[in-house]
Amino acid sequence: MASKTNPFTFLQQVRAETTKVVWPSRRETVISTLMVMVMVVVAALFSSLLTS
Repeated sequence: MASKTNPFTFLQQVRAETTKVVWPSRRETVISTLMVMVMVVVAALFSSLLTS
């Protein structure tokens, strides 16, 4: 069973862990978003072709 920590300590730990995260650059985020949008359109077209 996990030990209980008070909320203040928990938030300090969360903040410390958040600083360790390597966040993606704006360019990486834009490229990933565009790739997802393209794949959604491809999947929608494929699905509409199968159902029509």
